[in-house]
Amino acid sequence: MKKEILVLDEDENFVETVRSIFDGRGHDSYTCPTGSEALEILRKTPPDLVVVGDTLCDMDSITFVSKLREIRNSTQVVLLPNAWPVAELYKTLTKNLRIAIISQRPIKPEILGPQIDALLANPSNRPTAQVDGSDSAHKACSPANSAGLLAKTLFNVSNSISKLKQHPSDLSLAGDARFHVESLNAASESLNFRTLHSEVQTLLSALEIYTMTDQPVKEKAWLIIDLALRNAQKEIDTIAQESSSL
Repeated sequence: MKKEILVLDEDENFVETVRSIFDGRGHDSYTCPTGSEALEILRKTPPDLVVVGDTLCDMDSITFVSKLREIRNSTQVVLLPNAWPVAELYKTLTKNLRIAIISQRPIKPEILGPQIDALLANPSNRPTAQVDGSDSAHKACSPANSAGLLAKTLFNVSNSISKLKQHPSDLSLAGDARFHVESLNAASESLNFRTLHSEVQTLLSALEIYTMTDQPVKEKAWLIIDLALRNAQKEIDTIAQESSSL
C-alpha cells in the first residue's frame, strides 16, 4: 500500500537519492527546506513516516525529532546518520525519542527499501536496544534481562537468515535479515558485551558482502555467516550461564 514519506536533510543530493528509493517502491515522498517548516506541516497533516539525516538547514536531527515528539507522539521516524551513534546516544534515540530504525550511511537501496516497507506494513516490527517493560535502570541492565534480550534478538536473526537461505534471491528477506542483525548489533554494543559485538559485526559485514557480490563470493559469505551465528550463540549461552550463577 502506498505511503507518504517526508525526507529531511540539508544535503539536497542525499534527499533526492533517498526519495528515489521510496518513490521507486510505490510510495509518495516529499521534502521541506527547513526543520521549522516540516514541523508546521507535521502539526497539520502528518505523513506515515519521517526520514531524517544528520543535519537540517536550521537545526540538527536530534533537536528536530525532540520537537516532533512534542507535537506527534506516534509518528514513525527513521534516522540515516553518517556515523553510528555511541551506545548511550543509541538508547536515547530508540527509547526516549522512539526512533524506529537507525541505518548508517552510505545507504544501500536493496537493504533500506525492504526495511522501510516492513516498518510501514507493521509499525510494531522495529529493532530495540533497550530491555522492554521496565523503567528501572538497574533492572534494564541486569545480567538476566540482558541475556533474555540477546537470546530473543538472536532468535529473530537466525529465523530471518534461515528464510533467506531458502530464498537467496529475495532481497526483501535480505533486508529483513539485516534489520534483525542491526538490532542485535545495537543491543550487544549498548549492553557492553564486546566479544559478542565483535561476532555480530562480522555477521553484519558478511551480510553486506552477500547482498553486493556474485554467487562464488556469496557461498563464502554463507560460511562466515554460519560461523558468526554459532559463535554469537556460544557467547549468549555463556552470558546466560554467568547471569544464572549471580
